[in-house]
Amino acid sequence: MNIRRRLLILGDSLAFARAVQGQDFPEAWPVIVQDRMTDWAVWQRCRQASTIMEVQKEFNLFAGQVDDFSAFVFQVGVVDSCPRPFPYIFQRILNNFASDSVLKWFAKHYHIMLRVRSRPWISVNQYRSGLVAIIESILAQNSNAKIGILETAHGAHRYLEKIADVNKYIDQYNGVLDEIEASFKGRGQVVILRPYCDVEIGQLLLADGHHLNKEGHERVATAVMTLLTEDSV
Repeated sequence: MNIRRRLLILGDSLAFARAVQGQDFPEAWPVIVQDRMTDWAVWQRCRQASTIMEVQKEFNLFAGQVDDFSAFVFQVGVVDSCPRPFPYIFQRILNNFASDSVLKWFAKHYHIMLRVRSRPWISVNQYRSGLVAIIESILAQNSNAKIGILETAHGAHRYLEKIADVNKYIDQYNGVLDEIEASFKGRGQVVILRPYCDVEIGQLLLADGHHLNKEGHERVATAVMTLLTEDSV
C-alpha cells in the first residue's frame, strides 16, 4: 500500500480561486500542488477573512494529529496587517445587520475614516505570538516536520486606492516572519516562503489588489512545491 505524505494548509482566502472574478477552482495554488505532487496528500483548511486567531483555532483541531503530517504551510497576514477605522465588533455588526446601501457608503468613505482611526485588528505582538505558539506545538510533537509560512504580498490596484499606506503595515508583519525564521534556525525546519520578491506585485494580483491572479497562484504553488521536494522534508 502506497502511503502518501500529508501537507496541511491553514490560512485565509488567498488560497482560494475567486469565482466572482472569473477564476476556476483548478487555478488555486493548493489544487496545483495536489495535481503536480501526486506523492503528497494535500489537506486544506483555509477560511475567508482569517487572522492568526482563527488559524490557531483551526490548528487546534489537529493538535493531536501533528505526527500524521510531514509538512505545514500557513498563509495568514493580509487580514491581520490591514489597518481599520473601527473595531472588529463594529465590523461584525455591519456585516450582519447593515443594508447594502450602508455598506457601500462605508466602503466609499473608508479612506476618509482611516484618517481618524487606523489600527489593525491583530497587533504585531499577537501575530508573532500566535505563529510562534503553532510552530512550538508542531515541533514538540514532530521535530522533522517542514513548516512553511508565506509572506504577505504587498497591496496594489484597488487595495492601495482604499488604503494608501497598507504596505507600511504589511512590511511590519512580514518583519515578524523574518524574526521567526531567525529564532528557529537550528531548532526546526521553519522556512519563510517569498514567491513575490522578484516581480512587480501588481502583475500577480487581481483588480482588488490583494487576491492572487493565475500567475500569483502559480508562483505560490512553485514555492510550496520547492519546500516539499527539499531533501530535508
